[in-house]
Parts: sequence; structure tokens; C-alpha cells
Amino acid sequence: MPRIVGKIRRKQPVQMRDVEFLRANTSRAIKITVPGPFTMSQQAQNEFYKDEQEMVLDYAAAVNAEIKDLFAAGADIVQIDEPYMQARPEKARQYGLRGLDAALDGVKGATAIHICFGYAAIIHVRPSGYSFLPELAASPVKQISIETARAASARCRTFMFGSTGRRPHATKLGIARGCSILSSPAAAACETSVRMIWTCSSI
Repeated sequence: MPRIVGKIRRKQPVQMRDVEFLRANTSRAIKITVPGPFTMSQQAQNEFYKDEQEMVLDYAAAVNAEIKDLFAAGADIVQIDEPYMQARPEKARQYGLRGLDAALDGVKGATAIHICFGYAAIIHVRPSGYSFLPELAASPVKQISIETARAASARCRTFMFGSTGRRPHATKLGIARGCSILSSPAAAACETSVRMIWTCSSI
């Protein structure tokens, strides 16, 4: 667990060389992920900040600089991973969304946000749908990436959006659906993956 004992700042690019290497070796679209400011704040042992919002915004400034460098290096899509927005929605509403906006301030390029229910191999009891999607409706991202692998045993629409079965009110957002089953070390059968992809793509 990271310990915060001073003001958070970004000293240097973290993944820029990875994107540069990939860009030099492919003409296809490149997507890279970065941890989100809110999720990092929830996973750290804070021994410095008196105000959690200030901590999130300092994380956001570091993430913002990293994202801009990743696009400059040739990334086509940058995804911010924020699973703790689903896990801790009250704090996410208070200052997590503000952190997301700050992380994307001035960013020019296609961005996505990923939320999920946590590591499937560890967390076995999960809610029936994503409760935090409506809060992301006004975010500056172009796409929401969500886990839908468990939708094979239930209606995919209900799994993704809850009992209402409706999309979040910002239909401008694209939906990226994760169809890998991570709760088991065994590889999913090809037929299973194909069935889940077709089920989710029908929404």
C-alpha cells in the first residue's frame, strides 16, 4: 500500500516510453490505461493531507500530465481506471468526479473511464448492476468501459444498468464491454466468449 507523506507530484513520465515503443511498431490504434486519481486516493495510506479532496486533486494533476504525454507519444485512446467510484459512491460524488474532470482538463484525444466491481478472483458477491453510471453522464470522457462477463447467466441489459434496464441518460457515451471471465484461472471456451459478445453487443 502506498504511503503519502508529502505533497503528491509527478516527477517524470511513467508510461510514455511504452507508448512510443508501441507506436513505432504498429500502425493500428493504441489504447493505454492509467489509474484514476480517486481510486489511487482510496488505495493509499494518507499521512499528509488533512483534506481528501485536495489529495484527489493533486493526484489528478499528476494523471493529467501523464495523459497529455501519452497522447503526445502517439496513443489513440487513454483509459482512466476508477473501480472505486462504483465501490465508494458517496465519496466519489463528493470529490471523485471533480478529480476526474481535473484529470481530463485540457486533454485533446479520445478518453475512456473504466469501472467494475473489483477483482473477480477475490470479490465473489456482486450487485446486480452498475449504480454509478448516471453520475458519469456529464463527464468529459467519450466512452465507459465496464465488465460484463457475468452477463451470460442473466440479462445483459439488467446487469449493466440495474433493474431499470435503461442506459445512463447521456447516450453520447460509447460503451466498451469487457467479456473476459477473470474469476477463474481457466480460459473461457471460445463459444462462451462469442455468446457473451453477441449478447452485449445487442444493447
